[in-house]
Amino acid sequence: MNQNERDIDEQLLLQYLLGDVSPDDRAYVDEWLRISETHRKQLDRLEAVWLETGKLTPSPVAVDVDAAWNRVSGRMEIEDEKQHEQKQRGAVIPMVTLRWMIGVAAVLILGFGFWWLARKLSTEPPPTTLTATGEILKDTLPDGSAIVLNIGSVLVYPEKFTDGLRKVDLSGEGFFEVKSDPDKPFEVNTDIARIRVIGTSFNVKAYPGGNVEVSVSSGTVNLSPIKETGGDISTVSLHPGMKGVLARHALVPVVLPDTTSDRLFWLHHTLEFRQTPLREVFELLHLHYRITVTPESPEILSCRLTATFSNESPETILRIIAGSFDLIVEKNKQTYLLKGKGCHE
Repeated sequence: MNQNERDIDEQLLLQYLLGDVSPDDRAYVDEWLRISETHRKQLDRLEAVWLETGKLTPSPVAVDVDAAWNRVSGRMEIEDEKQHEQKQRGAVIPMVTLRWMIGVAAVLILGFGFWWLARKLSTEPPPTTLTATGEILKDTLPDGSAIVLNIGSVLVYPEKFTDGLRKVDLSGEGFFEVKSDPDKPFEVNTDIARIRVIGTSFNVKAYPGGNVEVSVSSGTVNLSPIKETGGDISTVSLHPGMKGVLARHALVPVVLPDTTSDRLFWLHHTLEFRQTPLREVFELLHLHYRITVTPESPEILSCRLTATFSNESPETILRIIAGSFDLIVEKNKQTYLLKGKGCHE
């Protein structure tokens, strides 16, 4: 078979009409069309059937392909006869083509079937993307669950939860208060972990390139790697007061007591200290309030604090610390000096 007679896959031609081909495939089809007028007519016939079958509807409908082709081919034959008569009279006219309405979504039937094309061309509503840029973002999901996103975090979810699963994708940090629905579990996916619940409240920290940390406030949370190799043994159940940590490339999450004093500081500015050395307390005050606390005596750092502060100023926190350990506070701009004997181990 010579080059002018070579065959071409009809599916490739249909994708060519849709504009859904790679640059290499487009160049291949263009060359195929250039070398033979018969090839171009073959493409015109495929396009004519497309235009005859009409626009794509949400639900595929039966189409009489033979009848559609007969009607279109009849018009093409009439058009060919008109061109032939005009050429015999010496008239020079441009080639008439049916290549119009290309941008209209339509049904392509020949070769691989109307059903396949309907599935390919049909589109679902695009997912919703929440992005917390510059400030904490609060919102409600389609099922009534509440979500708070920390700065620099992104949450993606569908317009409507279907298929018996409420699934969202998280990059960054978010606090979830999930509305209970035993028939439709709630699932948070990160790049390396899957968190599944029925109805509970929990915090997920999953920034790109880092570990995944899940802290539970109420209910039960199941944490597992995305790529499971050991079945159920790689899934851990977390309860209130527990924290699950999945390191990158790890197969099994680690369960720890959630003793982090500032785990939800980003959410409601709360610090919870439980026999925490003042050395750690001062480090957290520097981290969250950008202040420096200097003890006059090293023994002050050994004192252990048990207290909860919510939306308190650093001055108030230091005043309470000073009153608890018989200390004196002196302030100089963003630096605080604590004077006193302190505590002994």
